[in-house]
Order: sequence, then structure tokens, then C-alpha cells
Amino acid sequence: MTWRMRTFKIVAALPVMAALYFVSPDLPVRQGGSGAGHHAHGATQTVTWRDCEPISVVLGDRNLDPAKEALLRESLAVLASASGLSFKIVGTTGEVPQIDWALSGPKMPGSSYPPVYVGWVHRDETNILRDEKVLGSAVANPAVKNSVRQLVTGAVVFNDSLYRSLDASNGPGETQRNLVLHELGHLLGLGHVEHASIMNADPGKWPAGLNAHDLTALGGLPARCPAASSGPVAGR
Repeated sequence: MTWRMRTFKIVAALPVMAALYFVSPDLPVRQGGSGAGHHAHGATQTVTWRDCEPISVVLGDRNLDPAKEALLRESLAVLASASGLSFKIVGTTGEVPQIDWALSGPKMPGSSYPPVYVGWVHRDETNILRDEKVLGSAVANPAVKNSVRQLVTGAVVFNDSLYRSLDASNGPGETQRNLVLHELGHLLGLGHVEHASIMNADPGKWPAGLNAHDLTALGGLPARCPAASSGPVAGR
């Protein structure tokens, strides 16, 4: 099925995850991003996802390939297991988000907000990637919902040309896998830290995936719903 006004192909539901900027009609802006040789400024924040419903995610189909999708699904499953949050991929889109995605993105049926966007784009296609050295960046949008300040949508974008130049191994440092985990960690509510961690602003201090500090941080995120549960990431 497709949406009439702005197209999303609706596909099978599944648990997933994503990253940190802040743009909202009612709350201030914050940003986090990964740079080649540097990291864009970011801010630690404590707002996180609180709904009992899974977080809806749409995949950008520009530059999407099986390897990227597989890595994304693997990363989302790892983060879901560590955090207890649950997500579902609702489809794909040819759109590319801008910094105002929360306001301009196509809304989910029955929702006031668009789904979280995750995709690989060219630098000049979006203002979320602020310059040509930024590897990736994330926007997380908070709002007051059900009388609680919480994250309601967001966007995670990777600079496709720079991403493809990264190491595809599972080792430490600036790898494709670690970049994806870092930006998705932002979306879940994690800010930058100074110790060795996937959330360090310096990619040189990224471990091979999540370490004990990361697992503790993810496990300490406020529970969205006592009855919430997460399963494995399903295929389309």
C-alpha cells in the first residue's frame, strides 16, 4: 500500500532503532553528528521515548542496499535488546528529510507526527548534514504527549559517499557499524560522553560495538511502558 499525498510503501512491522538533534514546534533545538576527523557539537539529554507503542521507522530508499539494510537491522536489534525499547519499520520513502522533518514529513495515519527516518543521502540533499565532513547526524524531536515530555519522531541520515569509505569490519574505531550504532544511540536519548564508548564524540574512542558503559546507559533509559517488550528485528 502507498500513501496518496506523499509516498511511503507500507511493509511488515518490526523492532528497530535510531539517533540526536532536537527540532520541535514547542521545544529547543539540539544536534549531534559524526564527523570525519571531528565530531559535530552535541548535547547530553534525558528526554527519551515513553509511549507504549513501538516507534515507527521509515527507511530512505535512495542509496539503500542489502548490506546497509542488514547492518541497520542488526544494530537496531542490538539496541532494542539493550534498551528494552521496541520499534517497527513501516515502509520506505524516496523523500529526504530536512531539519524540519517533524513539521514537514508525512504523518503516520492516526498520528500527529511522521515516523522516524533512517537513510543514506548525499550531503547536498539535506540540511541535517551541515558540511561535507559530517559522516552522519541525527534529529530527535521532543514534544509534550499525554502530559509527558517525550521524543515523538526524528531523523537519522548518513553521508553516503563518506559512509562507503569507512571500514566495513566489526572492529573498533571509525567503522560503518559503529557509526550506525552511535547515531541510533543518539535517537534513543543518549548524549556524548568522555570515556571510551560508542557515544564518545571522538570516533577513535569507539569500541567494537557496545561496551559495558553503553549497555549500562541503554539499560538505564526511562522505561516507556511497564508492559513493553521487544522482539527480534523482522524482515520485510
